[in-house]
Amino acid sequence: GDDKPITMLPASSVSFGNLLSANAYTVKVTYEYDLNDGEGIRTQTVTKKIITAAEDITVTNVKNSDNITAVKVGESVTLVVFVDNPDGVKINSFVINGVTVEATKITGNSYSAVYTSASTGGKEFFSVSAVNYTVEGQNFVSTCEYVDSDHLFVIGDLHVEKLEFKDGKTVYARNENIVCIVTFKGAEGYDVKTVQIETWGDDPIPLTKLTDNTYSFNCTAVRRRGLKIASVTYGYGDETVTKKIESNVIAYAVECEPSSGIIDISTPEQLQNMQGDKNYRLVNDIDLAGFDWTPISSFGGYLDGNGKTIKNLEIYMIVGENTPECIGMFSLCGGTIKDLTLTDVNITVVNTANRKIYVGLVGGRTGFYDPIELTMYNCHVDGKITYISKDGNGGNIDVFAADLEDDAFICNNTYNCVLERIDSNEKSVITDLEVNDSFTSSHVVVNNVKKMD
Repeated sequence: GDDKPITMLPASSVSFGNLLSANAYTVKVTYEYDLNDGEGIRTQTVTKKIITAAEDITVTNVKNSDNITAVKVGESVTLVVFVDNPDGVKINSFVINGVTVEATKITGNSYSAVYTSASTGGKEFFSVSAVNYTVEGQNFVSTCEYVDSDHLFVIGDLHVEKLEFKDGKTVYARNENIVCIVTFKGAEGYDVKTVQIETWGDDPIPLTKLTDNTYSFNCTAVRRRGLKIASVTYGYGDETVTKKIESNVIAYAVECEPSSGIIDISTPEQLQNMQGDKNYRLVNDIDLAGFDWTPISSFGGYLDGNGKTIKNLEIYMIVGENTPECIGMFSLCGGTIKDLTLTDVNITVVNTANRKIYVGLVGGRTGFYDPIELTMYNCHVDGKITYISKDGNGGNIDVFAADLEDDAFICNNTYNCVLERIDSNEKSVITDLEVNDSFTSSHVVVNNVKKMD
C-alpha cells in the first residue's frame, strides 16, 4: 500500500497485513537474473492485481411480498431479502434452499428475488445459505446460515385419472341425487377441496375424501348434463391452489316421464303411425322388410325399445324442391329413445335440387320439437346410407342424426354405419362413419362405440 520495496531471497515468501476489505491492490515484483550469455544482468518486473473479499454479508430477514403461502410446482414467489452489507458491495444473487436466485436492489439493504422452489412438493422455509457478490469485477461468495420463520407449501402436480358415476347409471329420475367418483393421480398428502365443472357456472362443488386418491361429490339430476372437470382446488389445510385441469366427460340424462299412458307397438303399421307427442314401447321385434317406410315428420315423445329390434328399415327418396330436407326413421327427432336396436337400415337419397339435405339412420336433425330435445341412450344402430348428388349438391350425413341442435344427449350407444357417396360423375366413395365425442354447453355426445358385426 505504501509502495515501499521489500527485498526477498529466491524461493521465499512474504505476507501483507492491514489490508482493507473489498479493495483492489497491485503487487509489483521486480527481479534480476543473469543467463551467463555475456549480456550481463537483466531486470524483469511482474504486476498482479489483488482484490480483497468484503466483510461477511449476513441476511437479517426474508419477506414473502406476494403474501402467497402455497404454490404449485414450478410457480414463483417474489421475496424481499434484507441484508447487513458492511462494505456496500454489489450483491448479484442469493442461494435459497439450494436455488441460486438473482437479486435486484430495492433500497440500500433490501433486495428483490423471484424464487422458484426446486421441491416436488412439501413444506419448506426460506433458508439462505450464501450471498454472491462482486468487487472490482471479481466474484465472491459469502456463506451464511439464515432460516426464516415464514414457510411456503409447494404443492405437487395433480391429474384426474377417471370420473364416473358411483352406481354406474347414466339416466336418473328428476331431482334424484347423483354421486360422482373422481380418481386423482398425485393427491397423496394433499387435501383436495373442490372441483369446478365445465359449463356449470362458477360455484365450486365440495369433495368428500374416500381414499388418498379418490373423492366423491354430489349433484342433482335436474336436466341432461355433461360433466367435465375444469379445475380443482387442493393443498394443505387452508393453504391451497386452484389448478386448471381436464378430465374425461361423463354424462347423464333425466328420465323423460311419460305424460300419459304407454302405447304398445308390435307391428310395422303401428310403428309407422306413431305420433310425435305420444309414448310408446316395443313388445316384440319388428321386421320392416318389404314395408314402404315414410319418415315420421317429427317425434318428441317417448320410445322405449324394451330391448327389441327393428330391422330392414329401407328408405329411397329423390329430393326435389318440395321434398323434406331431413331424412331418417324420423325427419325431426326429439324426445327420448332408449334400449332400441335398429339394424340393417338402408337409406338411399338422390339429391336433384340445389338444397342441403340432412340424413341420419335415426333422424335427419335433432331438436325443433320444442321443448323436447333428443335423449338417446343404450341403443344400437347399424346400416348404410347412399347419397347420390346429380349436381354436386352437399349433404350433411351422420350415424344417429346429421345435425345436433339444442340440448341433444346421445350417450352409451353402439353403431356401425357405412356411407357411400356417388357424385355427378358416378364416382363412388365409401366411408365408415365415426361418431366423435362432442361436449358443448348445448349438447352432449359421449361414450358411443363403433361395434362391427
